[in-house]
Formats: sequence, C-alpha cells, structure tokens
Amino acid sequence: MRIPSNLRSLLIIYLVGLLLCLGLRLALWVTYPDSFAGITILEGLRTLWVGARFDLAVLTQLNALILLALLVPFRFAAHPLWRQGWMLLAILPLLLVLVLGIASIAFYGEVQRHLGAELLFMVNDWPFVVDLLVSSRREEFIALLMVSLLGGWAWWKLIRSDVMDGPAPRWPHAWLTLVLVLPLLVLLGRGLVLDGKTLNVVDAHALGDARLANLAMNAAFSVIHTSRNLDKVLKSPVSDSTEAALRKELNISQANPFVRQYGDQPTPHSSPNIVLIVLESWSNDYIDGLSGKDLGVTPNMDALLEQSQVYTNHYAAAQRSIQSLQAILTGVPVLPGQPRLSEGLEQVDMSRVGNLAAERGYESVFVQSSTRRSFRMNAVAASLGFSEYFGQEDIPLVMDYPEPTPRFGWDHDTLQFFHQRLDRMASKGPFMGVVFTGTTHEPFADPGKQFHRFPHDSASENGYLNTLAYSDWALGEFMAKARASDWYDDTVFLITSDHVLRASAGSLRSRFHVPLVVYAPKLISAHRSDKLVSHYDILPTVVDLMGSTEPFVAFGESIFRDALPDEAWVNQGEMVGLLRTNSELEFTPARLAVSFSAESTAARSLAPDQYSLELRAALLTHLVIDKLNLNNWTRGLDR
Repeated sequence: MRIPSNLRSLLIIYLVGLLLCLGLRLALWVTYPDSFAGITILEGLRTLWVGARFDLAVLTQLNALILLALLVPFRFAAHPLWRQGWMLLAILPLLLVLVLGIASIAFYGEVQRHLGAELLFMVNDWPFVVDLLVSSRREEFIALLMVSLLGGWAWWKLIRSDVMDGPAPRWPHAWLTLVLVLPLLVLLGRGLVLDGKTLNVVDAHALGDARLANLAMNAAFSVIHTSRNLDKVLKSPVSDSTEAALRKELNISQANPFVRQYGDQPTPHSSPNIVLIVLESWSNDYIDGLSGKDLGVTPNMDALLEQSQVYTNHYAAAQRSIQSLQAILTGVPVLPGQPRLSEGLEQVDMSRVGNLAAERGYESVFVQSSTRRSFRMNAVAASLGFSEYFGQEDIPLVMDYPEPTPRFGWDHDTLQFFHQRLDRMASKGPFMGVVFTGTTHEPFADPGKQFHRFPHDSASENGYLNTLAYSDWALGEFMAKARASDWYDDTVFLITSDHVLRASAGSLRSRFHVPLVVYAPKLISAHRSDKLVSHYDILPTVVDLMGSTEPFVAFGESIFRDALPDEAWVNQGEMVGLLRTNSELEFTPARLAVSFSAESTAARSLAPDQYSLELRAALLTHLVIDKLNLNNWTRGLDR
C-alpha cells in the first residue's frame, strides 16, 4: 500500500528536519569536544532521545500552518500544485533551524550554552551584527550562505522528484487522516508531554548534567522559548565605562561581588539535617504571632514562633511562586527581561542547591503538593541536583475530604509523605528536604467542617482563613511526627512562604512581607530579630548551615552573617524594589537607564540614603544583567 501524498509530505518534512537537527548536534559535539568529554554511550543515547523530543517539538511548532495545510481534507488540497507550494514554503522553517543552529554553535564557544534571548539584543543592535558578519565572522557567514543555498536547491529538487509522488488522498480517507494525525501533531508540538506544562528548556537540564543538557538542546527551540518567556528585553541601566565609577564610589572592587564563602559554622552540629518548608501564600498579616491580631487560625505556627529564631523583617523576592522559588533555590535575582526558573534560567552556569548539598554528602528530596509538571518542578528539581522529587501523583491520601483533590493538593497528606521520605533518608546520613505546600492557593478548597472558622467560600478571605487553619494543623501534625523521629535533634527547620496573599495593593513592604522561622531547639537559641533579610538569603543560609567552606555564588548572604548591607530586593512585574531598614526604592531598570549615571546631577541632588540606593540599584542591576547575558554568573569560583 502506497503512502498518500499528504502523509508522504509530512514524513519528508520531519525526516529532513530530524536529520538536520542531528547534524547540528553532532557538529556542536565535534566543534567543542572538550565540553562533552566523558559522555558514555548510554548517556549519549539518552541525550539523543531527549534531543529528538526538542527537535520534534520545534519542527511541529515552526511548520504548524504548513502541516495543517497539507492535511486539509478538501478536493483542492489533493492538487499537486497545492502540495508543492506548501512544501516549497517548508524550506523557510528548515533554513531557520539551520541558521540558528550554526549561530548557536559559534555562540557556544563564548558562553558555553546555546543561543537564547540574546537574539533579541542582536536584532535591536543590527548594525553591530552586520559589522560582525562582514568582519570577524566573514568566513562563517559565507559558509552559512553557501550551505543555505545548497540546501535550498536540494530541497527544491526533492519536492520535484519522484519521492514526492503518491496517491492523492480520497475524500473519506482525507477526513480520517485529519482526525487521526491532528492529535499526534499536538502531542509532537508539546514535546511528547501528555499532560501538564509543555516541553521547555528546563527539561533538557532534567538530565542532571550541563554537558548532556547542552547537547540535547535544540538551538531553534532555545531561541524561541527563552525569547518568548521574557516579558521584554532588558538592557543594562549603566554603561561599562560607568561601572568602574560606580564600583569605586560603592567600594566594590571584587570582580564578582556575588561570590560567597563561609568558614566556621553557625551551629554546634557539624552537618545538621536541613528541612526547608515553603508555605503557599502565608502572609505575616494572618499569623497572630507576627501580626498581633487574634484570628485564631495559626495556633501551631504561633507556638513554633515562641521556640524559634524569628526574622520579623523578612521579604519575599516576588509575587509568583516560581519566581520566589528561583530566589530561594538558586540565589539568582528575579529581574524583568531576564530568564526565569523553569523557563530558561537552567542554561545559566549557577550554583545549584542540590549539587551543593551532594558535595557535602547530603541526600536531598523535593516534594510539592501540586502535580509533578506544575511549574515543571520535576525537571527543575533534577536540574538543581535533588536526589529525589515527588509530586501530587506520588502522594497517597491519608484523610477523607469533602471534595476531590484540588489542583494544588492537600497539605496534610503532602507533609506526612514528606516526613516518610525524610525518615528513609536519615539512615543514609545528613539530608536536605524541601517541601512546597499548596492548599492555601486560590481557589480555596474545602478541607472539611472541622477547619471552618468562617463560612467557607472558595474565592473570599473566609475561604483562605479556613484553608490556613487546615494548613496550620497539617504543619503541627508534621512537626509532632518530626519530634518523635531519631533525626529531630540534629535538624534545622527553615519555614517561610512563597509570597503574600493577593498583594495588589498596600505599601511596598506589605506586598512582600512573609515569615522566616528558624526552628532548631537543640541547636539554635530562640529569639526575635529585626534584621532585614529576604528569600535571596535562604540559599546562602542553607550552605552556611551545611558547613561548606567552598565558594559559591548567590545574590544574598547567610542570615547568620553580616558582611553585606541588610537589604531585600523584590520584584513585581516591571517594578524592582530595594528595601533597606529605614529607606526604600522602587524603580524599573529602564528608568534607571534613562535617568541615572555616576555623574548625574539629578541623582546627586537626592538625600544621601536615597542616592546610595540609586547607586547600588544601578550597579548591581548592571552586574546581574551582564553576568547572566554572558553566562559568567559563577565567574570567580575555583573549579
């Protein structure tokens, strides 16, 4: 049985596209053999399979209109001219894959990762690109033109050859083909991901090795998805020449001011277990022990506060969970126009909390109450080096609820499952566990009448308070189980929240004010501190507690150290905030770029504290952008 002409055309597009992508992948490997040294045959095969998923996804996305046109189940679509016309257009996506692939190979030598959102900067600075192509990259440019012309000619010969011949699809078969093939195309466009979020750059880094991730990644996929994930292109607010003046005025001389290194430990235990609990939408305003109110929905947290080191001046990095998790787990700043965790940040050479833990002999686990693909956290956890990861699908229910499991899961069952995993890990040595809860996320699920403190409503504050009462009870049950465990005395519990509830109004501080509780009654004395800290200080704190003496890179510093100014950086859309104890600044990098320079008389007319904030905001924003764009965030580490 001969394949109908429309299906034959689809197969040719995919076959040629996959061979092209494979050729580019092998060219990258051959061009930079040292970067991919040591890859085993098994790792290579696994990498090629993951890479094929990216290839299929981007080929489907780029050719979507062409593929649909070839599947149109009407008589005119059976005419050879219709098919040949669309096949002729298919050369454009293939040429785009080729051009971006070769450009990425050239780019890889500079920053050891694929071309991404940098393409947007190049488009905006096209005179520089033209000058680059006709000067230092002239040979590569000529070679690319010749390969493109040769490829275009070969494609034309292919679509005119006998290979394209096949029977025209008949009317009933054409409709059946459309019905059967369309779902397959959707699946291919999603990167063979059946449910949850579609394939993204982070999924390559789920391989757990930067070499494998870079080899699996498709350059066209990287460019399209990292560029799409950015709100807008963010340029540095100051020039390179101004940087030197700012460094001098702020007395920042080290090449990479984000390198951290600690010596003596803040606890008497050499390698305590570390448990990090991130609570969904727990705002200070609703915790009686922090707000001074009498809502009566957080008795377990209130009791913990009396026995803990409590930071009453702690702020979330952002107002979206995944952005706050970025700050907590990577220490990389959340800035508008910069790559985000689960959406391209994984391509940055950065300190990864799971890897840092492994270097100290720690096992690690990440558990979240949401589904595995929520925020693509299954891939994120692997990319950050966690030993284990579990999502909602892995968590058995231990309670009866009046409604089905909500999208963001049940906290009690999640925390009980989390405790079981910690118990298992404890026999292997020190461990680091991270859990992210979700029941307090809107819409507020009904956890049962025993938790109703107010008439329940899934969309109102009453519903939130009821779920908060349930989540607090779940936290209390988890802590009770922990106290009965052999590993309890040697464990430091860090408890925080991802962001406040509904932070659309109020002062800058109130929009980000969340708890930070350090509970370790056998290791750390209880007291309240008004030191200004933030999510960015949690990764350095974890590394400090582990007793690591090796350098790493993070935006904040350990809460047990005082080498840097007490400050918190926060992000809300295009707005960035810089908080100090007695002052604050709201700005956009674009506004800084226009209004500020080291010699700005307008800036110097500000009050000293405000002027200092302007200086620091401009310089640190510039350094972050520069280091992330050039992938030298970790420059300065001895490796």
